[in-house]
Amino acid sequence: MKFSSKYTIRPEHRNEAIRRFLEGGGLPPEGVKMLGRWHSTADRSGYSLVEAEDAVAMAKWSHQWSDLLTIETSIVIDDEEFVQVLG
Repeated sequence: MKFSSKYTIRPEHRNEAIRRFLEGGGLPPEGVKMLGRWHSTADRSGYSLVEAEDAVAMAKWSHQWSDLLTIETSIVIDDEEFVQVLG
């Protein structure tokens, strides 16, 4: 499954989030493949597109950052999969 994960850095945690990102790259855990990540230049937010079959691995990744970021994760599908949804 593919997931879109939008993050927003809480203002009071900006410097710690930057430090942690520069230290480890914010890479996902085993079982989650990052397809791309984009950062907004206008505010403290961004999103990543990942692929995973394990919801626990996704939850672990979010949990690693939950002390600094607000994270919203959604399952996303492509056009071909959406056509199947539409029937």
